[in-house]
Amino acid sequence: MELCLFRQDEQEIIGDEESTNILLQWYKENGIKDIGYEDETLMYDEDDNYIGKGPNGFYELLQVVSDVAKRLHDNIVIINTFNKEISIIIHDLEYSWYTVEVTRIGNPNGIANIFLEALNQEFPE
Repeated sequence: MELCLFRQDEQEIIGDEESTNILLQWYKENGIKDIGYEDETLMYDEDDNYIGKGPNGFYELLQVVSDVAKRLHDNIVIINTFNKEISIIIHDLEYSWYTVEVTRIGNPNGIANIFLEALNQEFPE
């Protein structure tokens, strides 16, 4: 199995007002509120330890993406499209604990295990 990684950057992909409004409406329809807002009460636990859930809405958005990935696998869309099982890697710029979590959840039956094991070797906890 080949592991392909793509360069990550912060290139703007939605820049016009109409596209932005469509995206913000989709967030609202999916229960993702105040996306991008930095709410420090959501970023720390009761002992003031950073738990990495910021900015607001990002964690919730990743859960939606993970659910879509899982449904694609469960409904055999991936196999029917590519004639083989392919893992869907969900990531951010730093491979945070929650992107690892949603990648695992979005790829049932250990489909993403090779990637997750390689990631754990590169960035052990």
